[in-house]
Amino acid sequence: MAITAPVLERLHELAPDWRITVSSSLAGSVLRSRIQCPFELVPDELDFGLRMNRDLSVDTGATIDDYAAIHADWDRHVAERAAWLAESRCDLLLANISYLNIEAADRSGIPAIALSPLNWADLYRHYAPDSAACRAVFEQMVNAYNRAGTFLAPRPCMPMPYFDKVEVIPPVAQVGRDRRTRLRELFDLDASTKLVLLALGGQEADFGVAALPVLENICWVVDDRRGLTRDDILSAGRPGLAFPDLLASCDLLVAKPGYGAFTEAACLGKPVVYMRRAGWPEEIYLIEWLRQQVPCREASRGDAPALEDAVRELIEAPPLQACAPDGVDETVRRILGSAPRH
Repeated sequence: MAITAPVLERLHELAPDWRITVSSSLAGSVLRSRIQCPFELVPDELDFGLRMNRDLSVDTGATIDDYAAIHADWDRHVAERAAWLAESRCDLLLANISYLNIEAADRSGIPAIALSPLNWADLYRHYAPDSAACRAVFEQMVNAYNRAGTFLAPRPCMPMPYFDKVEVIPPVAQVGRDRRTRLRELFDLDASTKLVLLALGGQEADFGVAALPVLENICWVVDDRRGLTRDDILSAGRPGLAFPDLLASCDLLVAKPGYGAFTEAACLGKPVVYMRRAGWPEEIYLIEWLRQQVPCREASRGDAPALEDAVRELIEAPPLQACAPDGVDETVRRILGSAPRH
């Protein structure tokens, strides 16, 4: 969503007469918090990516089983999607990053552009056992991805050696607006108070928000503060701001490695404290890129002293040159150039 939203917003600005349909497993309220332009939502439960546990680890067994079920009935799933694309009079498919929809678009004669810094085939291969059945699923995934007209990989991206049409483009990010004045008025904060945004993918409760260090002139902005009475822990939901605006209004980000959070912070020049996800194959490329963009440090979950040291060091760190999300315009240019003329 963090990648697709700014592309759709920009597309709507340049081509407001285009009809946009979003096929996703995300709730409409979640999508509309990011995508402000008009769109129709069609639920898609097959593009689930990886099944996750509450601690952000991958549920390998459930992931392998669910992909096995999809690919055991592959032709039926593709035929149903192809029929839907044809019936909806779709002119172009932007896939982020459903390989099944790319295969369906190819069967329907509809041009497809893939857009993502990663792909489910490589992630599946990383976690799946080396068996004949899993190799067959992986090969079917790769073949489907290769049916896209082009695969746009915004930096920072994983290597994709199995794909024929990968083009690395600049970062794609939704750059927020600074609403700091609104936050200070809402929470009655002094002008000298610094704000640290905690964004761990909805896992703040597992992280232990109550154990966050108390730091002078610093307030934590968290997604869930139920049961907490500390004045220095504020609710991220109360201002009603989308994440990009909330990030733009804070002084520092504490987050797990993730494309959206990292690129949005980098485009704003915000320092970042990151907490690794065990075994996540994408994070080495995200972290290596982030270190070249903004002041950042690693801290471990549960290590309050290390988190305190990192926050104290980075909260006053001078900003580096913010990078530009030029991949948004590049992607929209490809979309406008790939759709058939009527």
